[in-house]
Amino acid sequence: MRPLRACYITLLLLPLLLSPLRAQSLEVEQIKALALESLEQLLAEGLISPEQSQAQLELLEHWLAEPLDLNTASSEELRQFALLSEYQIYHLIKARTDRGGFFGSIYDLKLVQGWDERLLRRLMPFVRVVPRAKPRPRLLEGGASSAALTSSWSNRPLREALGGPLATSIRWQYHTRGGLSAFFAAAQDQGEPWSYEGYKGFDAYSGHLSITRLGSLRRIVLGDYRAAWGLGLVLSQGYMLSSLGRPLRPRPGRGLTPVSGTAEGNKLRGLALEWEEGPWQLSAFLSKRWLDGRIDEQGVIYGLSESGLHRSAAEWRRRAQIPMSAWGLRLGYSTTQLRLALQHLSYRWAGYRLATAQGAMGIEQLSHLSGHGNSSLSYLWLSGSGATQLSGELARSALGSWAVVQQLWHRFEGVGDLALELRYFSPLYWAYYSAGVGMRPRPRDEEGVRLSLERVELSRGLELGAAVDLYRAVGRASEPKQSRAHLLALDLLYHPQPSLALTLLIRHHQRPEGTKRQRIRLAATFSSSEATLRLGTTLLNIGHRTKRQSNQRAWAFDARLSGQIDSGTHWWISGLYFDAPLWQTRLYSYEPRTSFDYTPHFVWGKGWRLTLGVKWRIANRLGQR
Repeated sequence: MRPLRACYITLLLLPLLLSPLRAQSLEVEQIKALALESLEQLLAEGLISPEQSQAQLELLEHWLAEPLDLNTASSEELRQFALLSEYQIYHLIKARTDRGGFFGSIYDLKLVQGWDERLLRRLMPFVRVVPRAKPRPRLLEGGASSAALTSSWSNRPLREALGGPLATSIRWQYHTRGGLSAFFAAAQDQGEPWSYEGYKGFDAYSGHLSITRLGSLRRIVLGDYRAAWGLGLVLSQGYMLSSLGRPLRPRPGRGLTPVSGTAEGNKLRGLALEWEEGPWQLSAFLSKRWLDGRIDEQGVIYGLSESGLHRSAAEWRRRAQIPMSAWGLRLGYSTTQLRLALQHLSYRWAGYRLATAQGAMGIEQLSHLSGHGNSSLSYLWLSGSGATQLSGELARSALGSWAVVQQLWHRFEGVGDLALELRYFSPLYWAYYSAGVGMRPRPRDEEGVRLSLERVELSRGLELGAAVDLYRAVGRASEPKQSRAHLLALDLLYHPQPSLALTLLIRHHQRPEGTKRQRIRLAATFSSSEATLRLGTTLLNIGHRTKRQSNQRAWAFDARLSGQIDSGTHWWISGLYFDAPLWQTRLYSYEPRTSFDYTPHFVWGKGWRLTLGVKWRIANRLGQR
């Protein structure tokens, strides 16, 4: 079967599948599908890590469990939604103020400039509007809890594994309308032992206790949480997911978010709070975690990792050996049109020295660090109409190196959005918790410019997003041919009716070392009152601009059909056929996924995978999947 046949199959099936379907609002599964399309592209280009993609999907589940009240949501909380632009956020806050601080119902939002019925339909599962005529619920009022036990088994043996083929996790969550949230989870991956060298029990535990909007105290969290400040030069855990039609552009930080998943990395653990009084905000946190790694006789740390996998004896010896403490402080000033913030983050390894900073192999100044820190000034300015935005962040590391990002965004009414970004990262700039800026998982040794067109509505239901990013390694500027690189991105989203969504994603990436990657993703999602169908195909081509050797190619075709028999019984069938002969041509996929498993799977080689699933409610409060 040739690779292009997958494209032909997808295109030929579209008219056949469209005709019998009846219109229905875009369901949660379709919204997740759109999010996965964007995440898979970012993972494939190496712009985010698997841990960052997990954080975004975990956030989607959090919104489903605790929908955000648009009458009380801050601008930072609203920026968590990739579907919302700064223009829409600005006019929501302005309209809310003009109306005396609240909306009567969610349908009042159709009167807000930049908001329409299609946007409300997509946001509906994740937001709510609580009329302010009702008194604010007490802290423990309106409580609801949920618990889940997830188990999966694989007959694929793991080499040198200490444990069996069973992976198990348990989780419990409780939240109230008054702003209290509690969470606990424990997880055991396949191959990890239940008992080894005196240790018994689950391999990893996670939990939090969080209270929001307690007077001037906007949020306090005890346990596991994530934080993001500014544009990500100092602190950005997780990734502010860009929706389709907004390729590559990061979003400003979102503050503190409690962790409600079993991911073992990319988080902080300790105490955090956010305080707000008038235009002033203060955020602070204190964290201490034990990470995986090895310490030699001289007290030097090697192999620092947050993967959380402890399946073999070698992995177990590195388990929780590295103490890492961190503290951060942020002071912000905010008005309707201007936001300023100073932030600082410092971290140490209890007197031990880090052999090499991640992503900075061979750089002497970033070796044998006993601690590190970063400070920055960030700002965001909006014009009076909200149509123009200027934002940026200037950061300095403890070694005296600098990094800067400047962004200009303007909305052309009836056309779309235009965004320009300029950035510079010194070769010695490094921040452990930085992410989502530039063309590396952590910003370092790079200067670049990015121009993008976003949310361009070509016709009714047809939306375009395009971006070009030109960048190079600062440390190799004397070798222009070897240091130059670029990334071209094109997103097309066709949504002619509520029951149909088509996406076309194209990426062309030439890296500084000369590797060229072309990636095309075509997908279609259909829904009816009985079922939802998703079809997709991915083509990948990897070459080199100087080496005269044959290109490496990979392709895959995937499909997922899901539906419900009644209100308590849901089913799904998913399949994947792939041909990715080499590790360099591996493809990312989020199938199969058990409940609350946000880990992306990658496949290479040649083969197929079929997943059958059913979820049904046994009793009023008990379900099985």
